[in-house]
Amino acid sequence: MPKPGFYAVRIGRRPGIYMTWAECEAQVKGFPKASYKKFPDRKAAETFAGVCSSDRSIIQNEAINNIEIPRQTSNSYITSEFGPKPSTSMSIEEEFESIPDLIFDSIDRKAKPYYAVHRGAKPGVYRTWTECEKQIKNMGNASYRKFDNEEQALEYVRTGGIVKATRRELKEIIYTNRVVQKRKRNSNDELEYTIENPHEPVVIFTDGASAQNGRKIARAGIGIYWGPNHPLNASKRLPGRQTNNRAEIQAAVYALNQAKQIGARKVKLYTDSQFLIHAITDWIKKWKTNGWKLVNGDPVVNKDDFLELEAVSKGLDVEWIYVKAHARNHGNEEADRLAVAGARLLLEPSNCSTFPKPQLGPETVEPFILTHTSSSNEDMAQLIIPEERVERKTFYAVHKGKNPGVYKTWTECEEQIKDFVKPWFKKFCDENEASDFVKYGKVTKKIKIPDPGPDKFVTVFTDGASSCNGQEQAEAGIGVYWGPGNELNTSMRLPGRQTNNRAEIFAAVHALRQAKQLGIKDLRVFTDSKFVINGITSWIDKWKENNWTSASGKPVVNKEDFMALDSARQGINVDWCYVKGHNNNPGNVEADKLAVAGCKKKVSDTFIIA
Repeated sequence: MPKPGFYAVRIGRRPGIYMTWAECEAQVKGFPKASYKKFPDRKAAETFAGVCSSDRSIIQNEAINNIEIPRQTSNSYITSEFGPKPSTSMSIEEEFESIPDLIFDSIDRKAKPYYAVHRGAKPGVYRTWTECEKQIKNMGNASYRKFDNEEQALEYVRTGGIVKATRRELKEIIYTNRVVQKRKRNSNDELEYTIENPHEPVVIFTDGASAQNGRKIARAGIGIYWGPNHPLNASKRLPGRQTNNRAEIQAAVYALNQAKQIGARKVKLYTDSQFLIHAITDWIKKWKTNGWKLVNGDPVVNKDDFLELEAVSKGLDVEWIYVKAHARNHGNEEADRLAVAGARLLLEPSNCSTFPKPQLGPETVEPFILTHTSSSNEDMAQLIIPEERVERKTFYAVHKGKNPGVYKTWTECEEQIKDFVKPWFKKFCDENEASDFVKYGKVTKKIKIPDPGPDKFVTVFTDGASSCNGQEQAEAGIGVYWGPGNELNTSMRLPGRQTNNRAEIFAAVHALRQAKQLGIKDLRVFTDSKFVINGITSWIDKWKENNWTSASGKPVVNKEDFMALDSARQGINVDWCYVKGHNNNPGNVEADKLAVAGCKKKVSDTFIIA
């Protein structure tokens, strides 16, 4: 038999105190965002529900006491009294109906919102719009948002503008996605559905997957999860370029198309892709302003996908929520399972999305909008990985031929080399490079130095990897990432001992030596190795004083490696920055890919710049 107690309903059909679970359940079951709790004593229950004994808004069993609650009118407060019904045979629901709604007006009024400012004069959480407005006024890159919950507002300020789903939220999530099947016009028509309550937000989990991502044999799929056994759950193959980023975007496109089709107005979309959330809520505004160029001048690769997502989002109130991947969350795991299954499907029309592509009008620069997210690190450039080269003009350079020179078509070039003994010619995408080839007969390509940030620092990401680390068959590689499509990007095998720590160190060594050759004086190195940062900024001085012995008296294992790193940093102002590994940071992800690929390459004695 359950212990006696007081059931306090703060948000429900009829807020108040109830003596049985059945009475409490009648007020909260199916009610959006219901708030209730059981207490051993009445006082605690009254505090939680926001009532007191003097209010006498306490319901016990099937009787209702006299209730006197002030009700606010347009100018003043009035007081109304209502007595209990003489009959005691009425059900609790009937007694509720007998009480006018006005006695609950003061309780039902919405709580004061929280205004979170991530980027502004003074980031923080504010309780009034006036205070918030002061922090963002005349701030061109302000980032702020309104919340009903203080915890989410604080999380928004802390995490760079991305709203993260809390563990409690994911544990108690309710899929309010009830749909009603429409009548089919004939037996050949597909099943269609309409949402039961268009005023309630629908909850959707989306995910993208790509087996062998980045390779020609990659297979990508999308997964959309509406809830257990929901008819709208989808597992589809991705047409076009088979990349993970495209799959994440197109999964969201498909989900929002579904939401529009069933008549939904509000969408809570959960995704494990911070790249997707940052891009659609923040970066896309800057890309449009810059003519769809990244900060380093390269074109945005997924332009068409984001334009499609933006077009589909119009007319919907979408709340983008980040959920950590592979963290035993039911919704995310189901979406991932559906995406993986979609990647295994054949690339046929029946296995792909059948939603029509939206008609995209002429591009215009949109004004700044109220709510958006941004990177939590202002120094970190937006790094979107190019997955295909943009079509460029072609130049044919003839060094040895009938008439050496630069030609714009293959037909013109062919006339100069046909029947010519040992012709010397080459195709280029840059006219200056083609002209140099005509003069010198060899490629004289200039390496592009990454653009520095506002503080004059150039950014680079480094990483090391070692498969079977610590074992005899271990294979280690290094990855150095300077930006999308940069020729300085490095993926090479590590010579010598195949350990992860050595790979992390020598990835940084290689980046520093590259910087020296290019004349870079200020370099910001992002690495996910605290061992490297602590070693080169703190421990190395103590090791030198102790004749390269550790605090335990043992020789420093990576002495030669740290000596090489110490030598490489001389003459460069290095800002060492830690970035959490495997956390969807674009630069770190690409450096990791390069390092992993380097593990499989052959050992070369010349892989580190001397």
